[in-house]
Amino acid sequence: MKNSYRLVWFQHFHKAAGSSVVATALANQETAFPAHQNGNPCDKQGELIPLDTYSSQELTSFVDRCENEGITFVACEWDIVDYDTLKSDPRVVLITCIRDPLKRFVSEFYYSFYRGLHDHENFELHLANQLKTSQNEYYCRILSRKQRVEALEEADLARSKKILSNFDFISVLEKENSLNALYTALGWHLEKARHINKTGFNRKRAFRFFFKGKRHLTKRHRTHPQVAPDKVFSDRFEEHNSLDRQLYQWAWQTSQL
Repeated sequence: MKNSYRLVWFQHFHKAAGSSVVATALANQETAFPAHQNGNPCDKQGELIPLDTYSSQELTSFVDRCENEGITFVACEWDIVDYDTLKSDPRVVLITCIRDPLKRFVSEFYYSFYRGLHDHENFELHLANQLKTSQNEYYCRILSRKQRVEALEEADLARSKKILSNFDFISVLEKENSLNALYTALGWHLEKARHINKTGFNRKRAFRFFFKGKRHLTKRHRTHPQVAPDKVFSDRFEEHNSLDRQLYQWAWQTSQL
């Protein structure tokens, strides 16, 4: 008898619709770990389980555990795992979302700035400081596991493509209806789809900052409203992110969604 168990494994690239995908999965009765951070499994102490360090055998054992405990959805946001192992496991469905590199950077800039995670008042400063979630060649660095101080080569782009080729579904967010097509392919109901905008600002978040003694953050969305980057910065960004641009274009061409 065929095993009907399915584990949806979501590689969550930061500021690429990840929270919306997680919320939609849970709204469609997918089951995450009892303790999790936005779908990322945690142990009983609330610490992230270091899946990125797992060997092939450990990763397979983890999938076994998920099956035994009825876990049907796992997100992996801060690093990657051994996707060759997961691809060979018929129980696992691999999904991810890719966003235009510049748009992802801009979204991450405002998301972090409005929360006080950095004090860079413009795109140029943010690009120069190279935080993990805003570093140059973000996609290729995550996929190749290369640190910010390490130079990237064409081989790293090739490796990134190879890893993503393991995925069953890649949603390119700028493609019309690509995200809904992903949900449909997974059997999720579109009427239960969730759109989570964590970059924006609302009254609830303002009150939270106010009562935490972070009153200065309640003004940032007014003093620094979201604007699109000018051509000078856009050109500079593309110059420093040519591999990510190529990876994005490859994903656009190869994605069936």
